[in-house]
Amino acid sequence: MATVIRGDDNFDSAINGRVLQVGFSDTQLKEGTWTDTAQHDIVSVSFTPLSATSTVYIETVLRMQSYNNNQSQNSSYKIKVLQDTTEIGESNDTHNNPKSTNTAHRTESQTIAVKRATSSTSTRVYKMAAKISAGRLYVDVGNYGKSYIKITEVEA
Repeated sequence: MATVIRGDDNFDSAINGRVLQVGFSDTQLKEGTWTDTAQHDIVSVSFTPLSATSTVYIETVLRMQSYNNNQSQNSSYKIKVLQDTTEIGESNDTHNNPKSTNTAHRTESQTIAVKRATSSTSTRVYKMAAKISAGRLYVDVGNYGKSYIKITEVEA
C-alpha cells in the first residue's frame, strides 16, 4: 500500500521537505521458531520513488520473542534492512538472556531506521530481515503482533 499525504492549507506547495508518498507492509514473510543462523526475511515492500532527488526514511519493527533454549550461551540476534539484495542498515548485536542452563524468554519489539537517497525512480524492494547467532527467535503474529516496514519518501 502506498499513499500520497497532502495538506489543504498550502503547506505542500513548497517542493523541498514535502512528503511525496508512504509505503507500508505488515505482511509476514516468516513466522515460527528458528535456530539456524541463516538470514530470514520478515517483511518487505515494493517501492517506486516519485522523484530521483528525494530521500526515503525506512522504519522497521520486529515483534518477536528470543530465548536461549537451555543453551549455555546468550540469545543473540541482529535485524537488517535491505534494498533488493544490498544491506543498507543493521542493528547492533542484541544479546538477551544471561548464560544459563534454564530457558529464559524475552518478548520485545526491535526497531531500526535508515535514511537513504533514492537516486532514481526505479522500483526496488525494501525488506527487514533477522539473523541469529545463538539461541532461538520466535515470530508469532497471534502472540506478539505484526512486524512491519514503513517507507516515507520526502523531497530533498
